[in-house]
Amino acid sequence: MLDRNPFEDVTWIKDYPGANNRYVTYTPVSKKDNSVQLGPTIGADFATLKFEDIDQDGVQEIIIETDIEIDLGEYRNPERHILKYSENGKSGLPKFELISSEQIGKAGFGNG
Repeated sequence: MLDRNPFEDVTWIKDYPGANNRYVTYTPVSKKDNSVQLGPTIGADFATLKFEDIDQDGVQEIIIETDIEIDLGEYRNPERHILKYSENGKSGLPKFELISSEQIGKAGFGNG
């Protein structure tokens, strides 16, 4: 699993759209022009961004998931989202599509 972005033409914009830093989103955009969005904005509580070749096709999938190591005793809903890279045939730009969303672990208060 990689923490480093393997997609040279892509920047992942990290945002905190809520009133605090609990909910974190990531949006893939063109490195040359950040106004060009290359896939959906995906978020989760205390989200982290990782890359792993899950289907072993030689291309890293994008994993946005709750950092389950964080336990602030607050209500949380741990989740994992996986995006798949492809190339947009019309523009030649990278394209990312959401292929999986699932709850990981148990929703609730802290680890209990």
